[in-house]
Amino acid sequence: MYDIEPEPKLDESMVTQLLTAEQMLAKVDDVTPPSPHPNDGDDLVVCPIGTGSSVPSTYRNVSSNIVSVKGFGGIVLDCGESTVSQLKRFLGFPRRNHANTRIQQSYTEFLKTLKLLYVSHMHADHHLGAIQLLHEWNQATQMMDPKPRLSVLAPARFWAWLEDFSGVQDLGLDRLDFISCSDIRLIDPTAKIPIKENQKYRTAVTKLKSDLGLVDILTCGVIHCPWAYGLSLTHYTGWKLVYSGDTRPCANLVTLGRAGDKPPTVLLHEATLPDYLHVDAVAKRHSTVSEAVAMALGMGAENLLLTHFSQRCLDLPRWTTANIEAVKVARYGYVASASTSVGSSVDDVEDSATELDVDDDDIDAGAGVDFGHVNDLETYGQDVAEQTDAPNAALNAVLGDLKIASAFDMSAYAPRDIKKYRYNTHRLKQVLHDEMKLFIAEESADTVEPSQLKKGKQKAKAKKGKDSA
Repeated sequence: MYDIEPEPKLDESMVTQLLTAEQMLAKVDDVTPPSPHPNDGDDLVVCPIGTGSSVPSTYRNVSSNIVSVKGFGGIVLDCGESTVSQLKRFLGFPRRNHANTRIQQSYTEFLKTLKLLYVSHMHADHHLGAIQLLHEWNQATQMMDPKPRLSVLAPARFWAWLEDFSGVQDLGLDRLDFISCSDIRLIDPTAKIPIKENQKYRTAVTKLKSDLGLVDILTCGVIHCPWAYGLSLTHYTGWKLVYSGDTRPCANLVTLGRAGDKPPTVLLHEATLPDYLHVDAVAKRHSTVSEAVAMALGMGAENLLLTHFSQRCLDLPRWTTANIEAVKVARYGYVASASTSVGSSVDDVEDSATELDVDDDDIDAGAGVDFGHVNDLETYGQDVAEQTDAPNAALNAVLGDLKIASAFDMSAYAPRDIKKYRYNTHRLKQVLHDEMKLFIAEESADTVEPSQLKKGKQKAKAKKGKDSA
């Protein structure tokens, strides 16, 4: 009776046109690509792929960024889970995404020119996607002649993790040049010329510099978890990129940004929490928005790109003059004024990692989705406009020439894009305003008061009694 499996039949009566896979790909190739972006000549383009913290959400995936170094290749800065999926959507797979005019490569082409994978620390939202990325990089490049090599810069424990995992999945470890972050870190905080701890990986570092056209590459320890690092990349064409990873405001990162003769062209800094959740930020060793702005001012950065936002904060980041000026770290004192003079000594200034004694009961006191203390959504746009569209004189005086932008998933920022960001904030505000109204409406529809639920049960019970009678 069960010897013959029934054959499923597809009802094609409602399908207007059936296409084979080859025909569908041909139609994609026929699409006329848009005209090149006017900023295609930028030497530095930073593309945040995931801009959220901890876990993925509807609006933001976890941490990942790519950098396209014109004429050399690509860089991946952190690689949280689902980074590969995000990259395929952003760059296009198997064909190039013609809507992306900033990085004119498909996902496969990007893998073949990838030069560096950097992991800032060993938290899952920053490295869990690396296995899939390395596996697909190995598959995409193993038939190339000559076979390319990939530099991996990460904490030493990351390499041990890769070695363990390579027993069940081929990651191409024999073609990876591993460099431990601790071996190229900046260790003399007062030196104008950085000093490296040792030269064990001299050959690997020299190769990495040559592959990407870098003048220097340095790391520094930051305040977050054991073996957490910040990164500085200086290119021969003149740009300098500093990436904070996850950190509290700290002197090491300011020193890293100020090392050498050039201030950061772009500082990519985490801004996990809004200012009013400062207690949470200290407890979890993250930065608030105003603290990230202060760090940019402290190292004299030209542009600041904020990322790594808490998944419970849906509004645009906001900062205040008072909160920026209140940020202080060891060796530099108040960071916002550190760009022109070195502040207090180490003994005079308490390190930001211990500036507050946090009670566990105060952490995550309101862990639900947060709208930035906006009680009336109609005033939301006006509140943000006061600092983004038309900053007041005091805030202008503090910020000086610093340009600030907020990162979104699968977006691209050259320095001139960050400069234009403030002129588009009114559109972003409207989008987020509409999203919040929709979210609140959905939450309200899903929420039923206990009293209403009790009344509903009583009515249903009474109706059932009448029907039975």
